[in-house]
Amino acid sequence: MSTPLLYLPDAISLILLLVVLSLLRSLAVMHIRQELAALRNEALLYWAGAGQSLGHEAYMGLCRRIRSRIQMSECLSPAFVFWLGRPSKSVASNVDRKLEGNYREQLQRELEAIAGIAARSKMRRFNLEADVSYGTFYLTGSISGWMLLAPVLFRMLVRASRYRSGNRVDRIFDMAERVLSRAGRRAYLLARTAG
Repeated sequence: MSTPLLYLPDAISLILLLVVLSLLRSLAVMHIRQELAALRNEALLYWAGAGQSLGHEAYMGLCRRIRSRIQMSECLSPAFVFWLGRPSKSVASNVDRKLEGNYREQLQRELEAIAGIAARSKMRRFNLEADVSYGTFYLTGSISGWMLLAPVLFRMLVRASRYRSGNRVDRIFDMAERVLSRAGRRAYLLARTAG
């Protein structure tokens, strides 16, 4: 008499685990969409309060990037980006560099078109917050993100242990901001090329 590979309680547990993971993914997608929409509303209030035109290149660019991030959040995960860049690693790295360069140039052009230093700084912060939020979602919003986050956190902790204790916390937050913004920007650019 052969024993079945999965007993009924094991199969039910596995199904329940899959249901819970899909619900967590749906919640993460809903959360990033709400967070990005709140950031867009905050930018609108600031921009209108500063007396700037809503048709300004910098404001329109920020809204366009936030809108496309909201639309792409459903399918974004490290597994998706991995399979997107898998066919040709050299082509993917060249595309990464080109997209990153174009993104930075366009953002710099938009920011330079803003008249006031305070408004320019605020718009730079809005763009950075959008990148950090998207990077956080990218690394924590799926199972493949958690698998990618583990070695990233380990490397960050190893680096942080080398810092003097006086400025360790500030450096950890700066490093986390850089890592998350870079991950968010890269994920956004690759997902945009796929879409």
